[in-house]
Amino acid sequence: DLLDLSKIEAGHADLFETEIQVDELVETVHDMVRPLAQTAEVAVTVSNKESDLALYADA
Repeated sequence: DLLDLSKIEAGHADLFETEIQVDELVETVHDMVRPLAQTAEVAVTVSNKESDLALYADA
């Protein structure tokens, strides 16, 4: 959205930090990509060794 981009560039964006579990995010993305990968006959493998890794992002 152009209005949001303008606010970010001007330093006036409101950010709402929330903790995100990386393993859950990766699993969600994997679930979204899996059907496309299967259709294209491409293997997508997820190997996550840090199950308690978290990051903060805008909600």
